[in-house]
Amino acid sequence: MIKEVLYAVIVLLGIPVGILLSKLCGEEISAWTNRLKFISIIAFILGIAVWFMDFEYKIPVAAALSFVIVNNLVITLKGGRK
Repeated sequence: MIKEVLYAVIVLLGIPVGILLSKLCGEEISAWTNRLKFISIIAFILGIAVWFMDFEYKIPVAAALSFVIVNNLVITLKGGRK
């Protein structure tokens, strides 16, 4: 039970981390917007693939990939705004 809550907290921490990074790295975001979207798509595909595999650490890996997806999407959405 504690592990599942921890994984959910890790995924939700992608939002404030993304906001912080979008404020700190404003100039780089415009150059990296397409790359961040591509990384999010790759992480989503890997997350689906990992979910159907049978190994011990599939939920932590899926949580980490979800963090990457949330973080990149927040950076992409907040990066255009000042």
